[in-house]
Amino acid sequence: MAIAIYLGRTDDNHAIYGIENGAGSLFSTALSDLSCEQLAELIIIPQSPSYYKLGSERLSARTKRLLPVCAEYEQSK
Repeated sequence: MAIAIYLGRTDDNHAIYGIENGAGSLFSTALSDLSCEQLAELIIIPQSPSYYKLGSERLSARTKRLLPVCAEYEQSK
């Protein structure tokens, strides 16, 4: 049985479960096409979906702390 993490709700109140669904629902793109910043946001949101809502200042501040790690990863590809 697969377990999907909860990422919050869409504007029309549908629950979002799983990283792939989150990429499509939150960013309207495939998981493989996410930017480093978008991927960082998907990593952060499950810690507290109501606290780290997409577009919130809290999520933005936390994401900025992960961006140097993302940049380092991108360079190593």
